[in-house]
Amino acid sequence: MLTLWLIIDRDVGNFMKKLHLIRHAKSSWADPELKDKQRPLNKRGIKACGVMARPILMAASELDTIFCSPAVRTQQTIELIDKNLKKISFTGSWIIACTPLTRRNY
Repeated sequence: MLTLWLIIDRDVGNFMKKLHLIRHAKSSWADPELKDKQRPLNKRGIKACGVMARPILMAASELDTIFCSPAVRTQQTIELIDKNLKKISFTGSWIIACTPLTRRNY
């Protein structure tokens, strides 16, 4: 399963928006009992966040909105990259259509 962040820059040029899609850092498969959504980052993933932070924040210099999956590994990745982000709650459903595998994992 591919989990992405959806990042939208503030107005760029003539009210154009930039869309950045970023994948989470390396996740752990150490606990086979965890559902996909519950898997955390592994040590390599945590270290990679420090390396990725500056280029990502420079490329998306004026972040307007970040949409992030509720999966543990995506939440950890975004928090490690930018500790100053403000969280908001979303009570709707993120899944519009899903396969039996997706349904089982969530």
